[in-house]
Order: sequence, then structure tokens, then C-alpha cells
Amino acid sequence: MKPSNGKIGLINRGNTCFFNASIQALSNIIPLTEYFLKNDYEQDLGNRLNNEKKKHEINKTNVEKIILAREYAKLIKVLWSSDLKSIEPRSLHTCLQKYEPTFQGLQQQDAQECLSYMLDSLHEGLHYDITLEPSGTIENELDKLMVESIKIWSKEVSKKYSIITDLFFGQFYIQTISNDDSYKKNEVVSIKYELFNILNIQVVGITLYDCLNHFFSKEKIDTPIVLDNKKTIVASRKFNIIKIPQYIIIVLKRFSSLNHLSKINNIITFPLDDLDLSEYCVGYEKYYSKLSLKSVILHSGSLNGGHYYSYCKHIDGNWYEYNDSSCTKIDIDASKNTLFRNGYILIYEKKEDE
Repeated sequence: MKPSNGKIGLINRGNTCFFNASIQALSNIIPLTEYFLKNDYEQDLGNRLNNEKKKHEINKTNVEKIILAREYAKLIKVLWSSDLKSIEPRSLHTCLQKYEPTFQGLQQQDAQECLSYMLDSLHEGLHYDITLEPSGTIENELDKLMVESIKIWSKEVSKKYSIITDLFFGQFYIQTISNDDSYKKNEVVSIKYELFNILNIQVVGITLYDCLNHFFSKEKIDTPIVLDNKKTIVASRKFNIIKIPQYIIIVLKRFSSLNHLSKINNIITFPLDDLDLSEYCVGYEKYYSKLSLKSVILHSGSLNGGHYYSYCKHIDGNWYEYNDSSCTKIDIDASKNTLFRNGYILIYEKKEDE
């Protein structure tokens, strides 16, 4: 991988800025791109096909995901080898339209939906079986908590593990807390663990920490819940993170869920370096919780008349604006006003030295 490469624009094929911005954001996730440039994906694709043949589970959907993964690999190789200023991502975009009805036609679509679909498709096309077993001696309650979470993690990912799991999947620690005067009020009555690869958080306040504080605060459950002992109570739920992914994707919910035609244009500030998630973590992750910004997908204008583009920190250490056909070096500090006003999808990388 040469620092001089990976600076190629993607030609807009007709309201496809949502697609272009998503691809450029992923392209600058270096471990993922190296995985394709070094052809490591070929073995995983081969294993995927062999497994499907043995299980007699080859179907249209599986084949589509495998084809899409191959097309993504082809595009990444061109982006990181060509001397062209821009290319048309015809093959991959055609597959996207063919395999997912949401993206058919030339209407503007949501970059989050596109990014989610691409990650899911790569995961489905490249996954394989693994065996994961926690090891070590349990010496305290914290060790016990971590072993329990690892066991559940292992069970959930062992049959479908991929480069996407490795880079983008995290795990929630979810507590259910009694609000009921008749049963253990204010005590934790159940705990569960849940995988995630995207944090969708409401836009509140003026900083990313305001949004995160809201997301991770205790929230009343609307309907009574039934516990394992058959007791029905009113309760609240509290999310924490017990495993931070290597790359965490944070979506600022700028588009109203009640009226998807409206957009929240609030300026939300967020750190370019040293995002600290320790307050929202349990277990060992509280001590390894610093992250640096790697890619941002921005949205300017209204939903119907808006435009997607991306700011990405390149392997050469500089920031670039990928705006359809153009790729331009930018001063990220001088661009903060635009970044904070239009930032929509933030991708942070976990810091290795933490």
C-alpha cells in the first residue's frame, strides 16, 4: 500500500453521492483495505463457498453477497493502484442496485443504509467458522464478568466470523433495573449481552458527549417486563459497552424518525483525537477506551436536495475531502465548522497505545 495512492474520486452516476461517500470512508479503513489488496479475502471466499456446498445451502442471497464482496475487492484495488483522478464505480454500484431494491433507480438514498448494507454484505460474503474459548484464571468479579461476556461473544460469532466482525463488531452490556416498589426496586434484575456494529444516537446538546450521555443513560421501559421467575415488573434499561470494536461507527440521527423529510442541522462538536468512551464502558475496556477519528461522512443541505461527501484521514497522515469525482487535501482544523455542522457518520479507530 503506497501513501501516494488511494486518492481517487468516484464519478457520480446520478444521485449516487451517498454510495461514493460510503465507499471512500471504508476505503480509508486501512486494515480492511489491506485485507483486499493482499488477496486475503480469496481464501475466506473459497472457504465460504466450500461450506455452503457441504451444507447444501448455496442460494441466491449467498451468491449475491459473495459476488458483491468480489466487486468491492476489484474497486478497492483500482482505488489503490490507479493514477487516474477519478473512476466510475459501475460494477459495484450495479450490483448494489440489482441485489437490494432500496437502491434501485437514481433517487438519493441514505448513506447510513448504504454503509450498513455494504458491511452486512461483506460480512455475509466472507464469514467462516471459528472456535473461540476464554482462557485464564478467574480471580475476581471483574474476571468473571469478562469470561461470561467472552463466552456469549464466542457463541454468537463462532459460526459467522469475518474481517467485518474483527474490525467493526462490539458488545453491549445491558442491565435491566427494577422500578417496581414490590420487587427489588433500584436493583439490577437481569443482565444480557448484545453484539453491535453501529451506534445510532440522537442529536441532543452541542457535543458528541452530550449525545453519548443521552444514549447511555438509564431509560424507562415503556411496557412491563416478565422476569425469568415469571414476576411482572416495571423497569428501566441501561446500556454500557463491554467490548469496543477496533473501529466504532457512530451515526448522528440527523434525520427525523417521525418525518424523514426533516433534518436536524445542529452543530455538534466532537474530538478529532482522544475520544474517551471510558464513562460508557464496563470491564477491562474502561482502561482501553481512547479513539481517534478516521473517517466522516457529511451531509449538506436538506434530505431531498442534499449532498453526501466524506472527510478521511489517509495513510499519509493528511486529511482529504472525497467529493464525488474530486479528492482534495484539506486542513482539518480549518474545516471544523463544516465538519461539526454537516458531520453525520463518524468512524473512530481504537488507539493501540491505550
